[in-house]
Formats: sequence, structure tokens, C-alpha cells
Amino acid sequence: MASHQSRRMNYIINPDIATKLEEQLVIGENITRGMNMFRKPPTPSDTCHICLDPLPYIVNDQIICVICGFRTCRKCKKKDIKINMRWYCDICKRGLKNHAKERKHIEDRINKGDYLHCILLGDYHRRGEAGYEGGVGASLYYYHLAAEHGVALGYKLIGDAYGYGASNHGVKKDLAKCVRFLRVAAKMGCVEAHQKLIELCKRDSPQVALRHAAVLARVGNEEAFTYIMDCLRAGIFDRNDEFDDVVREFRENRR
Repeated sequence: MASHQSRRMNYIINPDIATKLEEQLVIGENITRGMNMFRKPPTPSDTCHICLDPLPYIVNDQIICVICGFRTCRKCKKKDIKINMRWYCDICKRGLKNHAKERKHIEDRINKGDYLHCILLGDYHRRGEAGYEGGVGASLYYYHLAAEHGVALGYKLIGDAYGYGASNHGVKKDLAKCVRFLRVAAKMGCVEAHQKLIELCKRDSPQVALRHAAVLARVGNEEAFTYIMDCLRAGIFDRNDEFDDVVREFRENRR
């Protein structure tokens, strides 16, 4: 992971950090050109080993073992811990004793090509948790690394950085770029990007917000379904066949 470490330091202090992010944005837009942003995201390929259902669409609803990389539902894992008091991974049967070992295992997973773990390190840096450097700028290297390797959530989190601004690290608040990053992530099937786009579109583009909400409702997101129902009651749109399809798919995914 030494190469990642050196790149990370250069990336943070490099005054051209925004240029690197913009280059990745252009790459993402080229990759996703022609994709339908409002299609239903593909069902997660892995299943939870406890309930045997497909993993949740939202990454934060998954528990990821940083040692073996296996993922399980957050609900199932919390219930398992409460009932059986098993703090170790049920697959590799190993646990972590300190944050230094956790970081080493995460970096090992990244070196093996599991770039979703970049999100874990980026989040630690952003929140300044567990001894990691705090701030959005410190996390951007890992979000960029994830995006570089096709992780849609990486694009979404870079978009968030532009949405909030991190000018001390070369990223100024820019809602236009924020939306462009979010649109790339949404086209790649990132449900978190659809959630953010609903917030940004509610006031000025309610019809677009509804289309994003429909995507989330189709995969069982209750908040998005409630938003659609509120819009129907408020007369923002009339009931139609597409609405009936969304209701049916929402109920199927909530079973």
C-alpha cells in the first residue's frame, strides 16, 4: 500500500486537486453517456449469509468484514450480535483488536482489488474517526481511487464534496459539478446518488425529483415511496400506469 500512501499525501497538498477530480468526472460522463439514469438499479449480486436475501442497495446498510471482505445485512448482523454476542466475522471467524490492524486489513483488501473498501477509509478520514486525519480533503484521495475503479459511490461522495465545499483542499463549492458527479453515480446504479438528487431537485424540478424517487421506490425505499404519495395527494402529478407499477414493485420489495 506504499504507493497509495505516497499518492495520498501528494493528492492532498497538490493545488491541482480539483483538476484531477474534473478529469475523473469527464471519464465518468463518457462511460455513462447514453445510459438511462432512471432505470431500476441492478440487484446486488451478493446475498446476506444470515437471511439469504440480496444485500441492501445502500452500502451503509451492509456490514463489511475488512479481513475477508464478506458482506451481510446491517439488520441481520446487529440482531446476531445482540442474540449470540458474536463480534467476529461469521465467515472468516476473525475479529479486529485495534484500529491500526483494521487499517492494514482495509489496505490489503484494496490492494487485492476490492475498491469498495476505499469508501471505508475515505469515510474515516472525512469524520476524523479512529485516529484518522479529519476533513473532506483527506478523504478525497480514497473516493477518487474508488471512482477510478468503477465504484459508483465514489462519484457520489466526490459530488458531496463539491456540494459542501472543501476550499482549503482545492475544492470550492460548486453545485453544478456536484450534480454532474451525482448524475454519473446515479447512471451507474448508485441509490445514494438518487437520494441526494431528490433533495436537490425537490424545489425547482419536482417532476425530476419524482423520477428519482420512483427509482428508489422500485427497490423498496420507504422514504421515496412516501414522497411519491405526498406528491400525489398534493396534485403534483396524476395517478397513471407507471405509478401503479411503482406501487407494485415497492410492495414486492418490502415483503
